[in-house]
Amino acid sequence: MSTTTTTEQPRQAVAASLPTLTLGDLARMSIEELDVVYELSFTPAVAALHGPLDGLPLAGNEKDPVRIAEVWKGKVFAPLSPTVGYGTNRIVKDGQKIYEFEFRYTPAKPLQGTTPVIALDYALPLNPPPVQAILDNLKQVNGQLFLGTANQKTAKGFKFLLYFGLQYPG
Repeated sequence: MSTTTTTEQPRQAVAASLPTLTLGDLARMSIEELDVVYELSFTPAVAALHGPLDGLPLAGNEKDPVRIAEVWKGKVFAPLSPTVGYGTNRIVKDGQKIYEFEFRYTPAKPLQGTTPVIALDYALPLNPPPVQAILDNLKQVNGQLFLGTANQKTAKGFKFLLYFGLQYPG
């Protein structure tokens, strides 16, 4: 007889699926399921984030993730040292892929939870002021897949906007 409670059973099922999850799997999850995946994911090394990753906005407080998905296609990462990297977003404007909204990434304390994260900090002078208020937290789900939170700085602290997924192409 199992002593596992019914609330632990879905958590165990998610935990068992982590090694095989894909970006498409994350896209089909509820915000509650994404919460569990995020909690169970681990802190990637800065060097684990390199090159282009395909991206997809997921569930959250953002009212129009479909519109975001039309223009945001992922991120490009370039580790500079074991503790610092630099990156940019892959955006489509007028049918052309461009790179904008640059960020610096480093290991950091999380905005949610207790497991350290990689923070993607957009507070760089070359970004427009609204973008400078964004701080993403990123965790690694498996060897190819990452789950992040997009957060906006407000007068009261950081506000969670949405989850986003990143996956190496191929």
